[in-house]
Amino acid sequence: MDWQVVRLFGQIALSCALTLVLVLPVQAQPAKQPADVLTTLVPDPLANRVPRLEKLCDFAAIAAQLQSLPVADDPVFRQPTAQKKAELGKIRKEILDGHGVGLTLAQLLAGPEGPTLARLALQDKDPRVALAAVQAAVTLARQHPRLFAFLPTLDAKAPSALALAMIDFDFATGCDTPVLFALDALAHPDIKVVAAVLDRTLALASHTRQSAALNRVVDWLRNGKGPSALRVHAARQLGNAGYLALLPLWAALASDRDAQVGLEAIVAQARLLAIAVAPKVLTLLGDSRPAYQIAGLRAAAFSLALDSQSAHNALKNFEKSKNAWRDPASGQTVQVAVVAARVLATLQLRLGTVLN
Repeated sequence: MDWQVVRLFGQIALSCALTLVLVLPVQAQPAKQPADVLTTLVPDPLANRVPRLEKLCDFAAIAAQLQSLPVADDPVFRQPTAQKKAELGKIRKEILDGHGVGLTLAQLLAGPEGPTLARLALQDKDPRVALAAVQAAVTLARQHPRLFAFLPTLDAKAPSALALAMIDFDFATGCDTPVLFALDALAHPDIKVVAAVLDRTLALASHTRQSAALNRVVDWLRNGKGPSALRVHAARQLGNAGYLALLPLWAALASDRDAQVGLEAIVAQARLLAIAVAPKVLTLLGDSRPAYQIAGLRAAAFSLALDSQSAHNALKNFEKSKNAWRDPASGQTVQVAVVAARVLATLQLRLGTVLN
């Protein structure tokens, strides 16, 4: 599935119903409300309007193309000189002795024999040496993506620091197969590792056409096995992207056992099916719970954008609200009144009138 084309059609369809506008400037918001939280809750509708239709490199094609190279001419598979191999052995001993030699290893791999020395270092059985090797070799990943094949196994048993370094390496290659293998980190027990691969995948999805990695995230989100905070974060990012192809996902997640994920699904639905979701939005706005009110406000930016009177009636009292909610995705406290002000400003510009 071509996610960027699907996303583009979704944005075109939405723009037919809504007039795109600039949101309230950050400096106009109270200083106590973090701007980054507001921009994820009520994002700028002009952001990412033009997809960058880039592709990840084809790892299999690259490997096949270089397979015919004589070993002596292959920068990754040729034998290193005895001198450089001895230098690598000395560095390995220093790592095992507890000395900080990361810079030294990086300097060694930056030399002419760097790719083949990296191949040897990446296969080291000691996790301390492997970590140093992955961190030092990341600068070679783009030019020599085949080094990915020599990384340690990225699974639930991998030490967190090593797992994070491997994620960086896999994405640094810019190739499809390494990125897919990085998604194995979704099963890692360390929430920081899962968060890292989620963020890298969601960012990648915003500027490439390939969907395989994004499909892995969608499956992970649908299966409901991840921590609540990360599922809310992923749902919000995917919802903000506006992929029409994800409508079935949002329909399923709207009744998710995690209420916060369900609210994100409703907001995502409102972005794509503004009028159809309006009754749900009004129900959320009538709820006394701050989390539901904020979800309703966010969804109202789309579902009530064509009806100034309904928008006025539904939102007029929220600017004076004292309610607040702790966002599970960011850990930040969000004020209902601040979100209401941002949504009202957006609607005023969309409707070309003052809501008062």
